[in-house]
Amino acid sequence: MSGKKFAGFTSGIDPRERRIILVGKTGVGKSAAGNTILGREAFESDLSPSSLTAECHKARGVVNGRNVAVIDTPGLFDTNFTQEDVLQKIKMCISLCAPGPHAFLVTLELGRFTQEEKDTVKMIQDTFGEDAQRYTMVLFTHGDQLKNQTIENFISESADLRALIDKCQGRYHVFNNEIKDPKQTYLLLDKIEEMVEANGGGYYTNAMFEKAEAAILKEKERILKEMEEQQKRELDQLRAKYSEAVYRREETKVIMHYHQEARTRAEKSNEFLAAPTIAVATTCGAAIGGSKKSSEDTLRIVMLGKTGEGKSATGNTIVGSEVFQSVACPSSWTLDCKKADAEVLGRKVTVVDTPGLFDTNFQEKKVLEKIETCISLSAPGPHVFLVVKKLGRFTKEEEETMKIILKMFGSEAARYSLLLFTHGDKLKKQTIEEFISKSSALEEFVMAFSGRYHVFNNEVASEEQVRQLLEKIDQMVQENHGKHYTKWMFRRAKQASKRSERRSLEMQKKNEMERKNTLKMEVDQEMTASGRKKKPNKCRVQ
Repeated sequence: MSGKKFAGFTSGIDPRERRIILVGKTGVGKSAAGNTILGREAFESDLSPSSLTAECHKARGVVNGRNVAVIDTPGLFDTNFTQEDVLQKIKMCISLCAPGPHAFLVTLELGRFTQEEKDTVKMIQDTFGEDAQRYTMVLFTHGDQLKNQTIENFISESADLRALIDKCQGRYHVFNNEIKDPKQTYLLLDKIEEMVEANGGGYYTNAMFEKAEAAILKEKERILKEMEEQQKRELDQLRAKYSEAVYRREETKVIMHYHQEARTRAEKSNEFLAAPTIAVATTCGAAIGGSKKSSEDTLRIVMLGKTGEGKSATGNTIVGSEVFQSVACPSSWTLDCKKADAEVLGRKVTVVDTPGLFDTNFQEKKVLEKIETCISLSAPGPHVFLVVKKLGRFTKEEEETMKIILKMFGSEAARYSLLLFTHGDKLKKQTIEEFISKSSALEEFVMAFSGRYHVFNNEVASEEQVRQLLEKIDQMVQENHGKHYTKWMFRRAKQASKRSERRSLEMQKKNEMERKNTLKMEVDQEMTASGRKKKPNKCRVQ
């Protein structure tokens, strides 16, 4: 862990300025509270189903003769940011109030203190560590909801809420963001000043955050080690007890058991531990046969594409042996995800071959389940998706298949993807660039991968083409700052897909309703017109 200090410098810091960080889940009123404190619209604050604050923002002001700096934070603790993203954004938030905040205002909306709120608060506490409690106060928003009830009565009705207040040494305040009474701000600042004095004028420091960060990493390592040992013991017992064939069958059950246990433990813990814990079962799964793989120094590759494009043959070319079944066939040979670990050109590589998900009759739910399995086999996540395309006509069907792949994995997947053309011998004297330039649709598709592509001739066993591919992947990993595609990105993509489907369904219903209304109006008009034509003239009686 780096000992680097937060950005910023202490020279020129106003010792009288009070630095405040607002933390809490999306929609509790952090931005509105910041505006109330400063007495102006410094932060964007509107009703929205998702966080309006994507980055940390800082605003300064003079409030009742006091210099105040307020930092509004993104809804980190309830979005799908990765753990690494969260920690980086937190560091940024704290650096904005260098040399450190005098107060964390844990913002809660008055109402039910649900399990979600409890989990959010626990996550905040775990993130900043025990030291932060001395600098923390609970800020309740939407004070008008109290009506005739006092805040003390409200707190007393929940044992969990009382426990939270106790951890904050009894410090809390209530804001009504709907009224412009500055007295509620003055009272809050008085309480913060009392807290600063109780802390001897000190503030939350970089060292305190690094201590909390180290505790998180230590807990992750403990869980990983514990589950590795548990699974190894069980697999050793199986190996001693059963024949090889039975062992292989039972081994899968053991791995699935640890997958489920990892998920359960992740749910009972907080989101910071969720990603590494869920990844544990598969990381341990690599230890089958007594060997342990390090996910940190292994290049992880997942191959995608429709049936017959050459995914399995490509996997064999990369690992240098026939580990994936590759035979010409009208239907997909690969019905389940398969994984191979190998040493390629002196480095560890994991290759996952995927089923022909995007051209079979799998239901979408089944497809998504299999995709999730494929990603888990490359835990903690693939560095690259190789989207495999056979050289030849780029048909409308293939274009749609590629769009489906991108949709399934989300827009973020494009940063981690490389287009791999197979059957390179078909180019003959033509260059790959000349081939691509002949189709505007293919050119557009290549650009969706930031222009990243490679050509394989699966018919020849050439180390050089593998070396060039790995160099291109390394370049992409470097551009992504060493990061990889995560399970959380996939879940975001699923959520986005569901939202898109709902919108599409709603639009279809709306259009159908409008069509029916239009048709009804036309029929009514025709009947009215027809009635006028057929209406008999009144006859005079002779």
